[in-house]
Amino acid sequence: MKHLAAALLLLNVPLSGFAQAGHYQAVWQSLDRRPVPQWFDDAKFGIFIHWGVYSVPAFADPKSQIGESYAEWYWNHMQDKNGATWKFHVAQYGANFQYQDFAGRFKAEMFDPDQWADLFVKSGARYVVLTSKHHEGFCLWRARQAGTGTASTLALIATSLVI
Repeated sequence: MKHLAAALLLLNVPLSGFAQAGHYQAVWQSLDRRPVPQWFDDAKFGIFIHWGVYSVPAFADPKSQIGESYAEWYWNHMQDKNGATWKFHVAQYGANFQYQDFAGRFKAEMFDPDQWADLFVKSGARYVVLTSKHHEGFCLWRARQAGTGTASTLALIATSLVI
């Protein structure tokens, strides 16, 4: 875990100066005037990690159109009762198994932060971004205000995932 923390810290050092710029307002017109930071233009290669409850079923319809074939959209695609995701879901988990029930199964048992950090360094990535809260509301950290029972359902793994 120390190696992952060190790698993320080193990879994110350039962010510290950018994040401190306080002269923008919380409206799109102001935010759209932000310049792209030079370190980002220079980096050329980074890694974005999408990892969460949707990783439990880890399913996306292989026949779906480009842009719709992401496991992160599992919950959304479950709503189509004629679609491949729903058919997969019923076959694997049953019709009464709710998406929120995956939270109890997301245990990150094979998570090896040292292996991840080593891979990031070997890849040559100049930055790594962990999507620690995806659109469906489950967080990878303790957050009472996140909603949908997130604090209780993911609290056991949250402490070890996000520093």
